[in-house]
Amino acid sequence: MMRFFCFLLLIFVGHGAYAQIISGRVLDKQTNAPLPYVHIGVMNRNVGTISRENGQFELDVSNVPTSEKITFSMVGYSTVHLTISSITSSEVIVSLTPSVTVLKEIVVYDKPIVDLIKLGRPIATKTTMGHSGSREWGTGGEWGLKIPVGENRFKLHTIAFHMRFNTIDSILFRINIFSMSGDLPGESLLNRDIYVTSYKNDKWITKDLDDKNIVLEADFVVTMEVIRIWYSKHGDNELFFTYGKNDNELVTFSRQSSQDKWRIGEMPPLAMYVTVRKLNE
Repeated sequence: MMRFFCFLLLIFVGHGAYAQIISGRVLDKQTNAPLPYVHIGVMNRNVGTISRENGQFELDVSNVPTSEKITFSMVGYSTVHLTISSITSSEVIVSLTPSVTVLKEIVVYDKPIVDLIKLGRPIATKTTMGHSGSREWGTGGEWGLKIPVGENRFKLHTIAFHMRFNTIDSILFRINIFSMSGDLPGESLLNRDIYVTSYKNDKWITKDLDDKNIVLEADFVVTMEVIRIWYSKHGDNELFFTYGKNDNELVTFSRQSSQDKWRIGEMPPLAMYVTVRKLNE
């Protein structure tokens, strides 16, 4: 009987150690400054979050095996992986090292070679998707499109996506651009994060990227991500996005939180497009 009781005690103790919320801060290793909006999560699981403006974060890993790793990633920094079982401190300090990304050189002309071209889903329909009661902080979830390039070589000019209606004072979005790795989004094509803010009643949310000198030579994926919402404590805080129309079928990609696995075609087509200029051969 005593052995059976001890066995049960070990089970419950083990379960208690297994259930945990990991908290801490993410810092720049060179400056020791806090890093906001870092993607934090367990790879290919819907267990993710982003760091706050002061670098702090909390992540519930109660249902994740302790042998798995938490990944900390941000454009412009080297990625860090921490095994859950190795985390023993009540507050984890994670330092990310800045990385150097060399962008491809392009030739700049005094006059545009051709007019701007729209790629993606530039036609907003009347169909929407969204919700009320939006939370203040995002979890790193993304939603976007694969943009085919074909045999062309383009310079990226702007990115835009459409909101049907919005009762929230202002929203901070992150724009992400990925190369393709097989059938899924791969490495980021950026060397620094790109943010854009929308305000109540805005429709097309547009970000000018001409000065980023981003050259597109193969199919890529562009996504938008809600970072922070400045909402009213007494309002309904509605946030609804618009479906997009295009004569060609364009693949939709999404993931529910930071480091989650990519899902193909699970989200409807977002009204989103890029404008590009074709470069000389």
